[in-house]
Amino acid sequence: MPKRSLRSQLLAERRALSHHLWLTSSQAAQQNLLALVEFGQAECIALYAPAHNETDTSLLLTAAFESGKRVLYPAVCGQKMVFRLLESRASLQKGAFGILEP
Repeated sequence: MPKRSLRSQLLAERRALSHHLWLTSSQAAQQNLLALVEFGQAECIALYAPAHNETDTSLLLTAAFESGKRVLYPAVCGQKMVFRLLESRASLQKGAFGILEP
């Protein structure tokens, strides 16, 4: 299956998820990551602002800030994507494609 077709199919499936299923699945995924030794030992993590029913990352962000980790978020700069340091939730603004960026 061509990449574009697969992406369209997966996007349609994510958008069809009920809010409850999306929320419980997101929480379970985040709890699994929070339980990893690697997450606890990491000094810096990269997250993203979810769009179109992507897995939520808010629990991970809260845990990272509470434990003093540096958090990077992707941002679109021209034709490239770069990772920027996120100082606080308040510094997130809508960027390219309406997705929150630092």
